[in-house]
Amino acid sequence: MEGKRIEEPKRDQKEVMEEVVLLDISSEDEEIEQHEESEEEFHDTNTDEGEEQDKTPERTENISERTEEGRNQNETEYQTTGIGSQNSATEDQNQGQRSKRKIIKPNKLEDYYLYVTVEPSNYREAMASPEAENWKEAMRKELNQLKENNTWTEIEIVPEGKEVISSKWVLKRKGNDYKARLVARGFEQDCNEDLYALVAKLNTFRIFVSVATKLNLNICQMDVCGAFLNARLDEELYLSLPEDTEVKIVRLNKSIYGLKRSPKYWNEAFNNVMISMGYKQSDKDYCLYSKCEGKNKTFLLLYVDDILYFGNNKLELSKLRDMLCQTFKMKELGATSKFLGIDVKQDLNSGVTIISQKDYLRNILSEYNMLDCKTLSLPIDKNFNFHILKRENSESVFIENKCRRLIGRLMYAAMGTRTDICAVVNILSRYQNSASTLLYKILLNILRYLKGTLDLCLIYYRDSNVDEIIGYVESDWGGCNDRKSTTGCIFKVFGSSVMWFSKKQATVSLSSTEAEFIALCSATSEACWLKDILFIFGFDIKIVIFEDNQSTIKMAQMATGNSRVKHLEIKLSFVKEKLDKNIIELRYINTSDQLADILTKALGGTLFRKLRDRLFSK
Repeated sequence: MEGKRIEEPKRDQKEVMEEVVLLDISSEDEEIEQHEESEEEFHDTNTDEGEEQDKTPERTENISERTEEGRNQNETEYQTTGIGSQNSATEDQNQGQRSKRKIIKPNKLEDYYLYVTVEPSNYREAMASPEAENWKEAMRKELNQLKENNTWTEIEIVPEGKEVISSKWVLKRKGNDYKARLVARGFEQDCNEDLYALVAKLNTFRIFVSVATKLNLNICQMDVCGAFLNARLDEELYLSLPEDTEVKIVRLNKSIYGLKRSPKYWNEAFNNVMISMGYKQSDKDYCLYSKCEGKNKTFLLLYVDDILYFGNNKLELSKLRDMLCQTFKMKELGATSKFLGIDVKQDLNSGVTIISQKDYLRNILSEYNMLDCKTLSLPIDKNFNFHILKRENSESVFIENKCRRLIGRLMYAAMGTRTDICAVVNILSRYQNSASTLLYKILLNILRYLKGTLDLCLIYYRDSNVDEIIGYVESDWGGCNDRKSTTGCIFKVFGSSVMWFSKKQATVSLSSTEAEFIALCSATSEACWLKDILFIFGFDIKIVIFEDNQSTIKMAQMATGNSRVKHLEIKLSFVKEKLDKNIIELRYINTSDQLADILTKALGGTLFRKLRDRLFSK
């Protein structure tokens, strides 16, 4: 009998087969092998032998199907039929043909991660979860705290005509801690007022740090526990408690989380305590308090329930802490290390304070699975055409939400410490209503840039010899889709950056000089505010603003009455008044040295790095 001899090394057997088909499946099989290899990348590598054996019949079936097709094509490789184990020999042969290219997980799969930490959305879900006892204990602690605080009075009947607000449990996990908050559903309140709560400005926070460093004073931090529960109500409100509580209806004596006026009540309560202690509330930032008696100076900054303070009199600082602890339930944190997600490192010996958002940015990178991503040297290319992002509508609600979320995260970084991304984030935020996949990719590229510049930080010096407020102001001309211009401005105090902004101008300018002058007017207004804030801390400092447009400088210095700029007459009069009173001084600077240029548009690599290095140094 004539036939072909087939060797199977794994079985150590030799067989003679009558029917052998020569089949060329090298190119097709290589593609399938690469596909299988990419799938294996996302499966558990600890697969047992049983699972490997389960895959063999499927592989054999696929090859057998191609065998029939190969008979008609007179292919060049051989394939046996009738032997279930011939698949092993074929796989061994193709093993050397597999691509060595590293398989990277597609970005589209990032949207399908399953997060392990699951928080119940209501009481029933909490009681049905394995952590039911932990949630019960958290609720018990919250109710006890509310009772000890005399937050409400139990009642049986609600007076006729009075509204009752419902409530719910908000359950959160922070690490191993289980937290429960009883929250009123404030949206049920009838309130026609336009309410808002006061919080400290980030500009004030950086000035606060800069002054403390200059005076070589330690910044301390305190936290108010249950801040909103400390304020008394000036209205009659009734609350229905959740179904699991023994008491059903209560009348509120104090504010509670969720009420529309809760933040306002808390701010008023804290302000009354500070005024009673002799502190003065600033009219430049209502969350800044100061007490100056001779050479003794104490300053306090409030952001909802987070408090920063410093002073040069230990006795006064002790009185301040004692009074706050007697009035509210406080947590003393000592020297500040983190405030509003901003890391603060203060060294009194060297006279240096460093603030950064490295941890905040790491969290963003981790959220988008980009901790190990490749880095970029620029947040965006100099020649990128922003106009291509303009669309009538967003691609989808899903893409729009993703873009809005990431822009919000980046915007806080730009407002906190990362001046270098302020302009590009501001410009990209104008396209949120027409979000696209391209916009999202550009935002991710900013994360790549941030990954390579995590160590950038703002440094404040005690021994700085700069005794002026140095400002830089710049504007592009008609760079927006609607032909409006972008203003960029930055101010340095004691040689370090404390205030900056990048924003679109309200009107269209007819020339670059007009655009520059509108920017100068905005910078002058901010400079006056900055000067007043520093005066509260005891510093009367001269303001110098650098401008790179000589026509703008001449326009500001000349008398009013020019018909070509009559539509800017009020702005012109405002700037000239500040110049005449020597509140500000204008100086010319070369465009290549204009620091604010980085806040108006995308720049090339060399110029961008030059200006960025100056932003984060003296």
